[in-house]
Amino acid sequence: MAKRTHTKADLEAALSDLYYVALQCATYHYWFLVVKPVANKDAKIAADEFCKLIDNGVIEITLLFIRKTTEFFKEKEKRDKSDTIYSYLYGYSAQELIVDSTTYGELHKRVGHITFMQAWDGQKSWQIIGFVRAAINKWADFFDFLAKSESAINPKYRDKCSKNRDTLIGILEEIHAKVRDIDAGTT
Repeated sequence: MAKRTHTKADLEAALSDLYYVALQCATYHYWFLVVKPVANKDAKIAADEFCKLIDNGVIEITLLFIRKTTEFFKEKEKRDKSDTIYSYLYGYSAQELIVDSTTYGELHKRVGHITFMQAWDGQKSWQIIGFVRAAINKWADFFDFLAKSESAINPKYRDKCSKNRDTLIGILEEIHAKVRDIDAGTT
């Protein structure tokens, strides 16, 4: 198969996919801080084995999208794949890992693949709320960059990028408020 290269139109066509990834980073927040407290009011639902499977699934989905986000925002490397989208392709220059490199490696091994990591080392406790906050904040910054950029994308996409940024900032504010309520014991 011939190596393909991306165009500016390809980058613009991918914007909705990128926004989807950004929103998926908030799956944990939405499930555990919004939906689950309502579901827990029904003892039958709260005790259901499938509810626990959904809990675990939501955690793994969120971690997978944190992993994707970390890869998207990493610094440019020679071995980067030509079919993978990276933030630097848009001219965004604030590359950084969303999680530290050790955690990124563990996400890759424990969540991205079926490995012996849990059998060998036991379950891993993830700082998921911190990951979610960092990822959504980074996505909001990225969409803010695109909304203000004169050259990264066609001007017709700037309003959508601005709206995406505003939605992500709203999610961050909601997370902060819910966590404050939990810390204060008011939920």
